[in-house]
Amino acid sequence: MSVRRKPEHPMKRHRQAQSSQREAPSDKHALNQPHATRSIEGKVYFDREEDQRKRANIKKEKAKLINMMLQEKLGGGKTRVPMKRQDRDFECDTMEELKN
Repeated sequence: MSVRRKPEHPMKRHRQAQSSQREAPSDKHALNQPHATRSIEGKVYFDREEDQRKRANIKKEKAKLINMMLQEKLGGGKTRVPMKRQDRDFECDTMEELKN
């Protein structure tokens, strides 16, 4: 009595070839490096240092705006109650309704 083997899946060899061509572990986690940049054909698409600078500037600007609003409120300025916006369902004719 012979043992029947299950036929090999046609994509098995393809997957094996792909796994042998994968990047080295050091390249795979390049964005975890402190000064990582990503570029394609010489054009920089992501720069970690620039991203951190932009995030810091946004945080400073947000804090500045919040402080301005608090100073206005504490100085006796008028305040407004937050208004809830109604959700709208957009359909094909919505833009035509807005124009009229």
